[in-house]
Amino acid sequence: MKKLVFMTFAIFTMYSCSSSQEINERADVERVLPVLDIDRFEEEIKAFEKQDMTRRYPSNMALFVGSSSVRFWNTITDDLAPHQVLNRGFGGSTLPEVNHYFERIVSKYKPAQIFLYCGENDLAMTYTVRETFDAFVEFLALCKKHVPDTEIVYLSMKPSPTRWHLWPKYEEANTLIKNVCMLSKQMHYVDISETMLTADGVPDQSIFIEDMLHMNASGYERWTAVLKPVIDEIRAKM
Repeated sequence: MKKLVFMTFAIFTMYSCSSSQEINERADVERVLPVLDIDRFEEEIKAFEKQDMTRRYPSNMALFVGSSSVRFWNTITDDLAPHQVLNRGFGGSTLPEVNHYFERIVSKYKPAQIFLYCGENDLAMTYTVRETFDAFVEFLALCKKHVPDTEIVYLSMKPSPTRWHLWPKYEEANTLIKNVCMLSKQMHYVDISETMLTADGVPDQSIFIEDMLHMNASGYERWTAVLKPVIDEIRAKM
């Protein structure tokens, strides 16, 4: 990913321009650090590996990875047809966990594109915006090392009724990630938030299941309407 070579300076620049909210987060020495069992989804990863023993995947497919919003997208194959897509969303994963399992569920497939939805759980677990962004940068470094020719598509963190109080942090992290994605033609940022809001600018409850966090079929229909043109355009250039 040749443009990623130039990211270090830009990333340091972003850090030096951190918001006052982020500065306060870093200064809060009383903050309770989240406890993360990095292997808590090991059985799900092993289940993927068991599937891989009897299946063959095209090397030019699109890989979707990330947290439960990807994991629960059960209609993704039909929704994004005729494109070859593989769903490797797992648990309620965080970016550190995606990075931890990177070689086992991402780079091993040598996909043409990686669609990543992750970060929402990180902030809900009290990781700071800075820590979440750091983990995303680590993901990019892993891509550069293992799949340098693969295009990366980041799906913005979504607004939901249950986590609406976290939306300012989601927006801040989304902006940092969007700015990095603009540094390379091999990276893309897709904002899925606007389609999930009402005219009043709040999450549309009609597209969520009872927990008001995960989406129902209508929610995924909206995601499809936003993502299908993106994947069409990217894969048409292959």
